[in-house]
Amino acid sequence: MTMQSITINTEASQLVDQLLRRGVSSHARIRAIIEIRDDGLDMTTISASGRGFEWLADKPELYTDADLIGRDA
Repeated sequence: MTMQSITINTEASQLVDQLLRRGVSSHARIRAIIEIRDDGLDMTTISASGRGFEWLADKPELYTDADLIGRDA
């Protein structure tokens, strides 16, 4: 078995097109190491800045600490 190494720096949505452009068959088995560039924003920050959950501010709490089920050690 022969293995070929290809480095592709692209957006996830463009990966298939980039592979096909390089002659990799759509039926080929590939092994990928994915490195995602960190832009410094985590999902909590993105969600908070998007204000998508602001409507929850005037909603009653559905659960309290009394609803928690403890686990015996």
